[in-house]
Amino acid sequence: MDKTPQDPAETTSLEVRPPPSAERAARMGTEPLRKLLLAFSGPAMVAMASGALYNVVDAIFVGRLGSDALAAVTVAFPPMMIVFALATGVGIGGASAIARALGADSRGRARRVCGNTILMIILWGIVTPLVAIPLADPILRLCGASDDVLALSRPYLRILMATSGVTYFIVVINNVIRAEGNAMLPMAAQVTSSAINIVLNPLFIFTLGLGIEGAAWATVVARSIGLLIQIVYLLSPRSHIRPRWRHMALDVGIWVETYRVGFASIARNGIQAGIVAFATSIAASFGDLAVAAIGIVFRLQMFVMMPCFGLTQGFLPLVGFNYGAGKMDRVRRVTVLAASWATAATTVAFVLFVGIPHILVRPFAPDPELAALAARALRLVSLGLAPAGGVVLFSAFFQGIGRGFPALVLSSSRQLLFFVPALILLPRFLELDGLFLAQPVADLLSLALSVAWIIYQFRALGIPLFSKR
Repeated sequence: MDKTPQDPAETTSLEVRPPPSAERAARMGTEPLRKLLLAFSGPAMVAMASGALYNVVDAIFVGRLGSDALAAVTVAFPPMMIVFALATGVGIGGASAIARALGADSRGRARRVCGNTILMIILWGIVTPLVAIPLADPILRLCGASDDVLALSRPYLRILMATSGVTYFIVVINNVIRAEGNAMLPMAAQVTSSAINIVLNPLFIFTLGLGIEGAAWATVVARSIGLLIQIVYLLSPRSHIRPRWRHMALDVGIWVETYRVGFASIARNGIQAGIVAFATSIAASFGDLAVAAIGIVFRLQMFVMMPCFGLTQGFLPLVGFNYGAGKMDRVRRVTVLAASWATAATTVAFVLFVGIPHILVRPFAPDPELAALAARALRLVSLGLAPAGGVVLFSAFFQGIGRGFPALVLSSSRQLLFFVPALILLPRFLELDGLFLAQPVADLLSLALSVAWIIYQFRALGIPLFSKR
């Protein structure tokens, strides 16, 4: 690993006297882990929760347009998950490489990784609209859109796909900035974006009379403002990994490393998008009301899981830095700590979702029939939710140490090995309830696999499972 910058411009006084962001990076290997995880993950969790809150509020407003409108944004969700999957993969792969480079005291490599991730998202921002917009109708049909729902979802999806470059940039740069130890800026950008989105939703949907197209445009405007906040910081002297034009020179090795680590996230979220499409298509066989109910469940569960993903964003640079620095005891302790926090969060959600589902779904569903169906769906789908947070962190552990293959297997096994068979088999015997019960079955089986694999990996690295103190 190149610990000495090759570019003379890199060997400035900054190498002798690190800027504040360098000091933030050095903290990752020395300060108490509970304090660090809270400092790094707290802002990320707030940011992700605010983004999930936007999705919840968005669905509440769209639900006022009727169950068909709610079904329309639900069938458009899987293709947007593909965009998020690609963005998250590049962001996590790049962030892991940047954190490990900083842990090994290689600022020059960290800046080259940053520059090359920008090249990647420019490419995806160009390719996605060219492919997705012409295929909007067959994609939505595949996701279960009926004729009535398709007419509503088509313009909504085309707007979001045409502006997908904004989504790529805001997700990736969020991860890149966090990798240098700055968790507050991404949080500020996300919270600002979500707040603007919530304000613009009723304005665009009802006041301007744009319907669900207004929800799409509100999303685009709000994300653009959040992205601007991030770009201003990244290109300023305050950023320790500020890229210059020379750092954007194509480096195939960086691309390979980024996708090797990030591919687990791409696969996990991409497979999840396919599974969500499959699930909505199964729900569509029971009618558009069932699709709308599934959409409500997706958003409520996302409100819980997105903070867990925010926890992984703070966890990844910590585990990556300490692994790069050879501090294996800190690797173990931060992994156990993060997994316990995530499990606690999903356990609380489990209690609420199973205990009071009727109260939670009521704001989305003015229609009593839809409310009753959504409440039943939420209760059944959430039966395996309690351990889900820990499973997410176990997969992130392998990404943080640069082991893409185990992360890929763990993240995809829940969907391919467990969820797909359950989706195929259970509805045949239990009808719509079988669709709802497929997820908890997959959650519990994937928990067993994840725990077994992380114990094996700890032993292979010589990391004790328990503290020796």
